[in-house]
Amino acid sequence: MFLPSPRIRRLLVLLFLLFLAFLVGNALLFLALPYDNPLVLAFRFNTASFKNWWRGPGTDKDAWLYEPAKFPIEYRTDVGLLIKTGYGTRHRLAAQLEAFDLTAADADAFVVVGDWTPRENGTIAGVKVHDAIGGVMAMPEMRAHHDAAKFNEYLALKDAVQKGEEAKATEIGQSFGWDLDALKFIWGLEYIYDNLPQKKWYVIIDDDTYLVKSSFRLLLAHWDSDEPQYIGNAVGDFKGRFAHGGSAVVISHEAAKQLLSRRDVIAAAQEHSLEETWGDKLVATAFQKIGVYLDERYSHFFNGERPNISKMMADRFCSPLVSFHGVADPAEMKRVGRAFADERSPVFWGQLWEIYGAPSVEEFRRMPVRTGRDYVGRIDERAKIVHAVESAEVCLKQCEGMGSKCLAWAWVEHTMECKLSPWMILGDEVKGHYSGINADEIEKLQESC
Repeated sequence: MFLPSPRIRRLLVLLFLLFLAFLVGNALLFLALPYDNPLVLAFRFNTASFKNWWRGPGTDKDAWLYEPAKFPIEYRTDVGLLIKTGYGTRHRLAAQLEAFDLTAADADAFVVVGDWTPRENGTIAGVKVHDAIGGVMAMPEMRAHHDAAKFNEYLALKDAVQKGEEAKATEIGQSFGWDLDALKFIWGLEYIYDNLPQKKWYVIIDDDTYLVKSSFRLLLAHWDSDEPQYIGNAVGDFKGRFAHGGSAVVISHEAAKQLLSRRDVIAAAQEHSLEETWGDKLVATAFQKIGVYLDERYSHFFNGERPNISKMMADRFCSPLVSFHGVADPAEMKRVGRAFADERSPVFWGQLWEIYGAPSVEEFRRMPVRTGRDYVGRIDERAKIVHAVESAEVCLKQCEGMGSKCLAWAWVEHTMECKLSPWMILGDEVKGHYSGINADEIEKLQESC
């Protein structure tokens, strides 16, 4: 048996001690740094990315959902919705409330915040709209900022509304409503927490967001509201990783309690909202300052698109689908509400195909090329474009040859481009497009659920 010489043993011991000192030193440095230090955020981001990679893309990552629920909830009494609207989008609210089956009688279930006070007794569709921007202006910490550009926009809108100048108010609301939106998040969270303190969960949504209650209820029953939890559809870089507001921002009672108890953090966030474009990012950076970070394990449950353009991918095909966003047309919002109103079991991403009556796998096998359709939709860096493809049939073969990396294809006649995507969408009618799905791969996914 080979034994290293005493000199080599001493060298190995020294190297081990140096490595140990490096680890301990970095751990102490990590603990000493502020919660929102870029080094801390970079470490957490890379650790979360590694954990998500380690869990893999299959259905096993959601196995915990099928264990007995540890935290049963009563959705009606335990969940508080914070709905953000604005003067420029106020026409959406009534349809959204109808889709959620909410009325003024359900005032203990939701709060609506906006950027104005309606003239009709402060209500829309009989529901009170709370002026969040006026609330922010009234904060003692904001008195020194009353000349800020966003406050001037708000005052111009308020003046037009009070004078009954609807056309002018609509123009201001549609032009500057996005600027004012960032001010609603923190103020709205504080308002709903103060007025609905018994809720276990607070959920921030836009007025064009729809929540699939049966899916959401399953997730909440496995999450502990007594732990500081901040959950949603992760977007942004490592320095400001945040839950996308339109996809729904989920905040546990304990997380809200800890954040709102820090008046210094709240005041700083509201001051920053005068310059910040993204209110949902503002929520994340405020939470970071108290050591609460976005939990990215659950990002794939949340969706930032309308039903027709929602990307059904292999890594979430059998996962519960919680939300839709961008449902700005009131008629479409009502249709979405009707489509999911009677669902009692969780709705999987892949079930959108069936719920909306898209052709079955067998129908695609009989007629694989669909004229005037596009099942790929808007592409990004994950998709592949092949140029100079002579026919739709050749494009189909390209997709089938990619196996699980291609779920849908679309051939554009006038450009002869073949679009190949690792997702499929319900799609719309598109002139000059020929499209279809990879039937074999979709069948495998359906059987795996």
